[in-house]
Amino acid sequence: MRSQTNADAANLRVYANRAVYNDENGQPLEEDGSIGAHSGSKKDALIVEVQPPQRSGVAVESQAVQLEKLLDTLEWKEPKRLCSSSGQDWPYQGAPELVDLLMKPLIKHYNAWHRYNEDKQNHAINLVLGGAGTGKSRTLDEMKGLLSAAAAR
Repeated sequence: MRSQTNADAANLRVYANRAVYNDENGQPLEEDGSIGAHSGSKKDALIVEVQPPQRSGVAVESQAVQLEKLLDTLEWKEPKRLCSSSGQDWPYQGAPELVDLLMKPLIKHYNAWHRYNEDKQNHAINLVLGGAGTGKSRTLDEMKGLLSAAAAR
């Protein structure tokens, strides 16, 4: 038995019992008819048939087609930089060491993803902590390049 939620009453047909439902000429109960005399036992239980809603002639696209259209409409927008001081374009110091640190968790995450193991224990969490003026915003600005460099190794 399947459960139906949000069914429109106009799409329901109620039959007095299984015999009437299975009968080729069996008719559903009248819309305003009383059901009190019917369904006195499990053997004579009412049968409710839910008709699929009528299509309005509009073609419904598959979920894959809808997803493809959505992805085609999305556009990458480069995020605004967090660091806008005079040194924002200076060479980033410590990049090779940071790339080395990022490689191991990135590889672990990729391997888990490749095995379809998306458990939370396989997600890398990169934290940037430090006091004022220590380069947190600059590190986050450089993160895309750092992760790309780690992935390329």
